[in-house]
Amino acid sequence: MLDLNERVDLTRATGCYSGKLFRVEDDIKYEMDCQTSITMDDANELRLEIIMDGCQSGETMPLVTDELSEDLFTLRCNESEESLKGEVDLLNKMLSFKVESPRSGETEFVGCL
Repeated sequence: MLDLNERVDLTRATGCYSGKLFRVEDDIKYEMDCQTSITMDDANELRLEIIMDGCQSGETMPLVTDELSEDLFTLRCNESEESLKGEVDLLNKMLSFKVESPRSGETEFVGCL
């Protein structure tokens, strides 16, 4: 996990990202407008929440980050039932990720801050 005491300020990644959510169900790909929120918790760890139809679920996923360059980070989360892989581009304020879960299938998000 990234040490936030280093020169990198990941608070720049926090905020509400607006974009498109892509979901595949029964071999049909659905596209919808969606928001995703990245927040920093009390332990200085990033958490992600998908906001559907303007409603916050209250369910967040803890994110582990790896630095690729000064402004580009990979994101991942491996919980018991959900797996997330993605990246955040702090320079361009872009977020993209893919989540695989047994209850919601495969979901992708692409958006900007």
